[in-house]
Amino acid sequence: HAPKANASGTWNMLTHAFPGTGDTALLLTDGTVIMHDLCTVNWYRLTPDNTGSYKNGTWSSIAAMPSGYSPLYFGSAVMPDGQHVMVEGGEYLNCSAVWTNKGAIYDTVANTWTNVPPPSGWTKIGDAQSVVRTDGLYMQADCCTSHSAIGTISGNTVTWNDTAGTGKADVNDEEGWTQLPDGTILTVDANRDLGTNNDYEIFSENTNSWTSPGKIGFSCTDPGSHEIGPAPLLPNGLVLQTCGTPHTGVYNPLTQVWTQGPDMPNINGALDQADGPAAVLPNGNVLAAVSPGVFQNPTHFVEISVKRADKVKIVQVDEPASAPSQQSWESRMLVLPTGEVLWSSD
Repeated sequence: HAPKANASGTWNMLTHAFPGTGDTALLLTDGTVIMHDLCTVNWYRLTPDNTGSYKNGTWSSIAAMPSGYSPLYFGSAVMPDGQHVMVEGGEYLNCSAVWTNKGAIYDTVANTWTNVPPPSGWTKIGDAQSVVRTDGLYMQADCCTSHSAIGTISGNTVTWNDTAGTGKADVNDEEGWTQLPDGTILTVDANRDLGTNNDYEIFSENTNSWTSPGKIGFSCTDPGSHEIGPAPLLPNGLVLQTCGTPHTGVYNPLTQVWTQGPDMPNINGALDQADGPAAVLPNGNVLAAVSPGVFQNPTHFVEISVKRADKVKIVQVDEPASAPSQQSWESRMLVLPTGEVLWSSD
């Protein structure tokens, strides 16, 4: 049964529409947002108005990506120096599935994009995951193998160390990475023990290798698509894992203990978060887009509070007007400095 709707927040359209088809959005250190136009070389900047309102902000073009690099579903990050933005791979180029190994780096000061050659021997990056490590370096997965590489930026040149990631038990495809405060990275495996009791792995910056501590205690991956949900790190130090199944779970990095949480609600079908987005709100709760089954309409929104590993509550909240025609994987979320969440759908 669906929980009672909770009016914790409301959705409002931006005053000025995005000029293209919105996909990945990134918050720059100056407070502006850049958003990619799906399957093109184009990016646009959202600048809030003079009262700080993003809703009433304006869009303007920034430099186009290198010719021939028009990705969809890619790794990305704003680097700690505030000057550089990394974009790596793409499941699609020009909306054709290719799992490209292309990449580019954006210089926010010069307003230029520069090609980034892939790590040596890599033929694919695709829609693989990435993080900025606690040491400030960029770490990128190869979608279709167990390999990962660490990028060091000098000027607009990226040098790769592709010896990272030894010991990974399965390929990286469809998995996510959660950077933990102690310099380790958490991932739940999406490519072994599907539909039963997923394994999880921990990467150490100190050893540049993965270990497999054990099982999470529940099924989190859709066995057909291998899709899983996001795993945001919360202000209280816990990690909330949502799934390509209706299940949820909480990981405590200090004790390395998993606790299964409540299932997603049933709203005319059991909801899950296969490949869906989530955002950590200023109050520490998680806003998540969910839909019934894998790749099905409609999208609903839930707010999840995690007071303790064994005290998790899920309530339905307001949703955008277009949500009935959406599937959870089609959208993105970005938390803004105002505490609002920018939602875009491709």
